[in-house]
Amino acid sequence: MASNVHWIREDQSPKTIVRREGNMNKFFFSISLKSNGWLWIQAADSGDTVDGDYYIDNCLESVIEELKDQRPKSGLKGIKLLHENTKPQVAKEAKTF
Repeated sequence: MASNVHWIREDQSPKTIVRREGNMNKFFFSISLKSNGWLWIQAADSGDTVDGDYYIDNCLESVIEELKDQRPKSGLKGIKLLHENTKPQVAKEAKTF
């Protein structure tokens, strides 16, 4: 357990320690960008379980369709997707998709 005890001078105020409760809600946003701006934004509804299948169904498929609509002649040729290292994005299903 880390200690938050530290020395301060008489004229200093102690640092504020912010602790996050273990059961705080988390929010999932997927934002897809192109070189000229945003392409797609998806926010999970409260209570949704965000896993690889959710990421495919609600994010990747929508992004792919939007790219196909915007690039009717070239389609997905030359497209590279860069993902962060979140669990839904590195799930086996998402990588396979």
